[in-house]
Amino acid sequence: MQALSVAADAAERQDCPVLLGVEPTFPATGYGYVRCGGRQGALRKVLRFTEKPSEEVAAEYVRSGEYLWNCGIFVWKISVALQKLREFLPDVYAGLEKMAASFGTPDEERVCGEIYPSLQNISVDYGVMEKAQDILAVKGSFGWSDVGSWDALDVIYGSDEQGNVSVGDVAAADCGNCVLFSSGRTLAVFGVRDLVVAETPDAVMVCPKERAQDVKKMVEYLRKTGREGLL
Repeated sequence: MQALSVAADAAERQDCPVLLGVEPTFPATGYGYVRCGGRQGALRKVLRFTEKPSEEVAAEYVRSGEYLWNCGIFVWKISVALQKLREFLPDVYAGLEKMAASFGTPDEERVCGEIYPSLQNISVDYGVMEKAQDILAVKGSFGWSDVGSWDALDVIYGSDEQGNVSVGDVAAADCGNCVLFSSGRTLAVFGVRDLVVAETPDAVMVCPKERAQDVKKMVEYLRKTGREGLL
């Protein structure tokens, strides 16, 4: 937990956000990267955020030694977080202020129910961190992978001799480099390569493994077509 201690100390003393990053070990194309500059002991200045580069670009990032994976873990004081929201997302900040004013009053449920759904749907990475100029980073040595991605399962579970990752009741014949996930029913897969096939109680999803990070496009499609019940 040394990295967290360094981050907390810097956030307290320097009134700035501090990012915990991980040294990249392979050219991941589905992860976010941060380019780091000058050092202050264990701290580095964040120069730039980069989202999901091509494999060629990611390989250059790994070789350069100037980049960390962005884990999405930030350490900052509440006062600094509110200041950044006020500066970069003023509408979100104003909405939060209105909700906070209603806390503990008879209007709390009504006010929060009205305001929260209207707030801009944006991550702190895009809305704040990519705009701020005073972010520091600390390299952590803890194990990490993007468990929000299907293709990250090979890091967690490992793959067989054909490069397949199988979780649950899976029968795979003549398949290679696939991620195969079953939540209950038998998943029988034959003669395919480079796919993600995921079975859940209400649906089956199939997509190219190289596009596993784009699953949010299917989420958007299901919402557009009124099939939120599958989400």
